[in-house]
Amino acid sequence: MLKRASYVAIAKATDDISFKDLFTITANADGNIQMLSSNSLKLNELSFRLADETLKACKLIEGGGVSIPIGAFTGISLLSGTGKMVNVKMIKIDGVKCEFVSSFLSSGINQTKHSLYLNIVPDCTLIIGLKRIKIDTKIQYLCYENLILGSVPETYITIANGFAK
Repeated sequence: MLKRASYVAIAKATDDISFKDLFTITANADGNIQMLSSNSLKLNELSFRLADETLKACKLIEGGGVSIPIGAFTGISLLSGTGKMVNVKMIKIDGVKCEFVSSFLSSGINQTKHSLYLNIVPDCTLIIGLKRIKIDTKIQYLCYENLILGSVPETYITIANGFAK
């Protein structure tokens, strides 16, 4: 349920954001990338909007409940399906945190894959009777992925086990 709410929030929060406005790529005269810089203001706006929309979507889940027969609270399996139905509020959402995670991964000779993820971390508690269980969940959203190409040398040597090939 939380993932579904987060995906709905992602669609709303990113509806009018252009991801090309999040980063600027600077290249030299030869076309080689010199710098990749981020627009912190736009990234923070995305994070805020996503956290806000996720919280709204999760609050819709929180408002509902589940009807459970009162016999389920006895702990006796024979009585678990019997008795008057009681509506139990199952999830309490206290907030949503968004955090950016950036990774660079070597993808070949002078090639680097740059990925930017936004982790959505709802602060949720599962409530069953008098028990409260903290739910640790993280929904990872890929904002973008780029392949940064460097110039390839005319010759190179691969060293495996101490020997040149």
